[in-house]
Amino acid sequence: MTSFIWGSCLFFVLLYLALIFESSSLLLLCLVEAVLLMLAVCYLRKDLRQLKVWIEMPVSIAQRNREFHTKLTVAHVKRTGYRKVKVLVEYGNNMKKRPSKTFLTIASVPAGKSAYQFGLTIQAPGCYDFRLKKVRVYDMSGLFYAEKKLEGCASAMVMPKIREIPVSIGERVSLFFADADVYDELRPGYDPAETFGVREFRDGDKLPTVHWKLSAKTDELMVRERSLPKACPVVCFLNSNTKEEGAMLELVASLSFSMMDAGCPHFCVWKSMSDKDLIRTRVDDEESFYLFLTAFMQDRAPEEMQDIEDRYYEKYRGEHYLHEILLEDGKLYLDDARIEDTEHMELIMN
Repeated sequence: MTSFIWGSCLFFVLLYLALIFESSSLLLLCLVEAVLLMLAVCYLRKDLRQLKVWIEMPVSIAQRNREFHTKLTVAHVKRTGYRKVKVLVEYGNNMKKRPSKTFLTIASVPAGKSAYQFGLTIQAPGCYDFRLKKVRVYDMSGLFYAEKKLEGCASAMVMPKIREIPVSIGERVSLFFADADVYDELRPGYDPAETFGVREFRDGDKLPTVHWKLSAKTDELMVRERSLPKACPVVCFLNSNTKEEGAMLELVASLSFSMMDAGCPHFCVWKSMSDKDLIRTRVDDEESFYLFLTAFMQDRAPEEMQDIEDRYYEKYRGEHYLHEILLEDGKLYLDDARIEDTEHMELIMN
């Protein structure tokens, strides 16, 4: 309604000038402006309540610095349509960034239901929410508009750029065995608490491994194979609340992906914003990597957790690992040794 306020101010200024200077031309201009203002009010206010706008993300995953599309659907019952419609969209991620606002302009909106696509480019990675704030509809002259508040939200993830980090692992890391609550689905192991499978008896098998009940049913000796715990030799503690969230997220993604690609399974640990507790995710292949990355982007910690390593020891008692990586306050540490140059670093874990 800002345009109507300015239009009303202009009307009174013209009327004042026409009366002061006794000018018939200014008075005529004042009357024309008043008629135009009244027609604009009637044109815009009618059926405005029935105007509806929806926002959607055809593709919910995008790359930083690359254009992706958002879809706006406008529906109204006005027969003549609108000359121009502007929709204010507010978007921001969950990393304590100030949300940005932009007007999406649609020219010549016909009656009924119509869909429009707009290209947006976002530089910083993160999980973004796109919220509808208000809509402006303009009259036929394009001078006056009326506003209406909107409600609606859509989400999209802007993925970080992953760079290759050289990772060297030794035999202690590649052949690491320890107790864990996750078991290998392809190889048998040594843990009697979990059964990997059942097979026929072979030479060298020990009698305690014989499955006597199943052997009695099949009339053949059957052996119960034990499971292999999938322990992780490396734990990554993500405990950073730096202002450079985009760079931090790219560093986290690059570290985890590079270790996974080098055949080094690892746990990623961070403080959950919703649960107010530690969250641990195992990464050992591309599927688990992207599951971790999306969960981490959606659930960023609002503040750092004091003594995150001690809290981890308390929650996962009895578990062991060889190396720890700590990202804290924008600084990166490998086994308590700070890595100064994160751009050209190399991880060596023996």
